[in-house]
Amino acid sequence: MPPARPAASLIRDGAWVALAAAILLMPALIWGRPFVFGDTAYYWGWGGDILDALQRPWPAPGQPWVGGRTLHGWGFATHDATLADLRFNLTWLTARSAFYAVPFRLLTNAGGLWLVAAAQALVTAWTLKVAVRAAAPSTPGLVYVIGVAALTVASSIGFEAGYAMPDLFGGLAVLAAVLLTTLADRIGRVERVGLMGLIVYAVLAHSENGLNMVAAAMLGALLWWRAGVGWRGALVRVAPTLLALAVGLAVAAGGGAVLGKAFGRPTHMPPFPVARLLADDAAQPYLRQTCPKTPLAACDLVGKPPVAIEYYLWVYPLEGPPSARQANDNRYVLTQFDRLSARHVTDAEADQRERYVREQGRVVLGGLKANGVGEARAALLSGLLAVINFGVGRDFDTLALMAPTGQSGLRDRLDALTPGGIGCVSRSDRCGRFDLRAATPVQYAGVVIALVFLVACGFIPRAAPTGGLPAFLTLTLGLVLANAVICGVLSGPYARYQTRVEWIIPLGALMLIAQWRERSRLSPAPDR
Repeated sequence: MPPARPAASLIRDGAWVALAAAILLMPALIWGRPFVFGDTAYYWGWGGDILDALQRPWPAPGQPWVGGRTLHGWGFATHDATLADLRFNLTWLTARSAFYAVPFRLLTNAGGLWLVAAAQALVTAWTLKVAVRAAAPSTPGLVYVIGVAALTVASSIGFEAGYAMPDLFGGLAVLAAVLLTTLADRIGRVERVGLMGLIVYAVLAHSENGLNMVAAAMLGALLWWRAGVGWRGALVRVAPTLLALAVGLAVAAGGGAVLGKAFGRPTHMPPFPVARLLADDAAQPYLRQTCPKTPLAACDLVGKPPVAIEYYLWVYPLEGPPSARQANDNRYVLTQFDRLSARHVTDAEADQRERYVREQGRVVLGGLKANGVGEARAALLSGLLAVINFGVGRDFDTLALMAPTGQSGLRDRLDALTPGGIGCVSRSDRCGRFDLRAATPVQYAGVVIALVFLVACGFIPRAAPTGGLPAFLTLTLGLVLANAVICGVLSGPYARYQTRVEWIIPLGALMLIAQWRERSRLSPAPDR
């Protein structure tokens, strides 16, 4: 373990980290504001709903209903949520983690989206500092900052830091797990605790991050077992990641209980598994076989062609499935948003939705049994597509994507969070100072060049990574692939999911260069 550093060194490090954080914000600064996604408005609204519910709990079953309250979901525009509205919304608003939504709401209220972006950039800069020091402890602050600048230009890390979404923490958690597994002996006690805390928060900020940590523990243990330390030694190496994962899951369970009391009834995770099967058309054989005998909630979908997964997650059964043309029409989606926000959920719809969520385990198991091969094929294809589908593109910022769609309720909510954002939409179809599509080829090139560079160096003894860096690079690549498979199978091959982790590959190349510098400084001078 490295020795403790003096206070003056810590102050200098803090200054370098602050400068690196400012550099990480350059994409957002050049763009004109932090980047936003459609879910950004929901995180803000859901955070406010939670804070309000903690102060004024919603009625529990058997208690008299209190009217005149607002919930940022379907029925929001009525400003008078009914019990059916609450029951339905608690099956899908919970897709936005309370542990990100509440801090997001508080920070936004205190300083707008720039305060959120600044906090995320500082966390990112600190994590990168720990990574660089672990690979090359004597790296000076200026070299570290230059490396951060290069990474900001060549990868998605700056865009992620300035994104008003929890996506950033998925990549940071992967980096933290790899550091704790492969380079822990070169990281101080405080830094190790900080990295574990980062994993805990990432697990709380998005449930998929927990699956990535399971993959990190499994692949990390296999890596060390193959290195000859035995299974017990391998488990010791991945113990920090497993401990952080366990703490995160325990806190999440406690948070769910608190939310249940605040909203007067248990909350439910959205039906991701059954929605995935329905969108892949893998549940139809089971439904056709079962529905004549057992009236499941989803039986009204029998024979209907599959549509995008978002319908089964957020809308069903309030409206019938859209046509294929409508499902891909942004104007239709925004109009549907306004339509559902302006009307109440009926008791029958809330009953069917809750049954749909309760019965998803049965439908998923039955669907896999009846059409497991077809779903496996679709999942494999989705995972493979996710591996290569990354990079910031036009749809990275929702306001830019909504430029040609006209006025909508979602745009109004995003406008409240991004002063001037709608104005720039009206003046430009890009809603920013540069075309986001230009970032994609740069980030593809950064990953490809980094991979080629690392592979080539592996065949050159004098250039090859040493110490724990080979294990770091191997585990990093494995987890980048695992992230693609997990996200592609569960949700779909959306570029956002892989964009949040691809920057770790160019980071690995920069860490090797930093190690070269350190080796050259430590090597003895030749005799004259």
